[in-house]
Amino acid sequence: MNRLMAVLAVLLTIVCAVSAQDWRSDDDNDMQFNCEVVSALKDKAGAKSLIRTEEGEQQSLAGFLDYIFPACTRQDSLRLAELIDSEEEEWVVVLYDKVSHEWGEPECSILIDDFYDEHFTFIIGGYRLDGLALDVYLPGELEAVEMDHVVEDIVRDVPVRYEILGGDQFPLGQYVFDVHVDDDIYHFLWNRTDNAMNTVSLSCLGRQEEGEGGERRDGDGDDSAMVVADAETSAPSASESAGIDNESEIIELVDSAPHQLEEEGCLITLDSNYEENFNVTVIGRDQDGLSVDVYLPDEREPLVMDGSHDFETEIGATFPARIEWAEGDSFPLGVYRFDVHIENNTFHFQWEREDEAFRSFTLACFGAGSFIPELKALGDDENTYIPDTDCLIWTEAWDVDFNILIVGENQDEMTVEITFPGEEETEDMDGVSSNNLENGTPYRVEWIEGSVFPLGLFNIDVTIEGQLYQYQWQREDQEVNTFGVECITFEDG
Repeated sequence: MNRLMAVLAVLLTIVCAVSAQDWRSDDDNDMQFNCEVVSALKDKAGAKSLIRTEEGEQQSLAGFLDYIFPACTRQDSLRLAELIDSEEEEWVVVLYDKVSHEWGEPECSILIDDFYDEHFTFIIGGYRLDGLALDVYLPGELEAVEMDHVVEDIVRDVPVRYEILGGDQFPLGQYVFDVHVDDDIYHFLWNRTDNAMNTVSLSCLGRQEEGEGGERRDGDGDDSAMVVADAETSAPSASESAGIDNESEIIELVDSAPHQLEEEGCLITLDSNYEENFNVTVIGRDQDGLSVDVYLPDEREPLVMDGSHDFETEIGATFPARIEWAEGDSFPLGVYRFDVHIENNTFHFQWEREDEAFRSFTLACFGAGSFIPELKALGDDENTYIPDTDCLIWTEAWDVDFNILIVGENQDEMTVEITFPGEEETEDMDGVSSNNLENGTPYRVEWIEGSVFPLGLFNIDVTIEGQLYQYQWQREDQEVNTFGVECITFEDG
């Protein structure tokens, strides 16, 4: 560690001459750090790996700098500065993690907690929901963020709106919330110091007028906590005009995010595998007991399929499958419903379609109580370990063409097959070359010649010693052109 700090001191010296001064204090000691210099280092080489353990785990320069200089990862709020300059800071209330704040007439409350494992979720509840709004300003931003998904629901007779920011990485620092209640606006400041805090609940249950909504719930307790707790056990429902019984459980689906029905041994995904038609793929041994009804936005009758094709697919084992499709190149955006029939059970799903590229629904059933293969999705410049192996997979920008890089001692027992978005067959390679790293570890590179390749969701089959591992890659950057797998301690036998 001392050597690392010495190297870091040299790097700081190199960039110091060209950097501005942004000194920040560390709460743990009396020192101050020039965060402008730290930022310059991260901009220049932050994505590069700086540390690697004997087990092969790597840490980037940016991650190391964030660990050494935590004060520099926090961002101040430009929105707060704007409020102060405009003298609108009179009613700015500081919020704290897991501490509810109640105010005003009508009665409202706001709470920040860690209810969800992923995404950033804002839950807004109230009997006159159209009069409630929440503008969210991320640290360092002057414009309110645009939500990725917005879904409305009824939870115990209370109208609720879910606003969701997709992703799992959001900045630490000062957030500002502008809460609109009818014609009034209230400002809140929150210093986010814990990445786990990703749920904000705004509740105004004191605004019901006669004839609006259901009966107001009386009793002691925090309205915000009540709304969040209810939201955890209730998925957003479809509208009554679409013929949905509000008492049935409606499960919300998100693009490229698999949903498991564990007891049935089934997996459901929505993706962009096909470039035309609207497609439904059903995988499972009991084809007669598996079916999917698709309801387009605001339609009461299921979509009529124009064709069907039976085939077999391999997902750890060989399963019968069929694909059904409705012909066309344009289907409406909006809220779709799916009724999934598995034997004698029916499950209701809802999906807000916001991207024309997503037109493929897949139901894969492996048997009640069976193990559901995990289909891990990678992004550009991401990596992950394959479970129960010493193998790492990653995506990166490297060289030219479209490349597969396979590193490990047992080359004969390591294969990678890639299927491009919208295709059913794996891609054929144009060339292959083998060599050894400086430490003697053998590797080979396989490639497809060219300079432009499709963006979208790639399906990837990695086989190691006869064991199949299936992954997906959401490719969004033309420069990221390489998929790699490295088995560091892979040995014969």
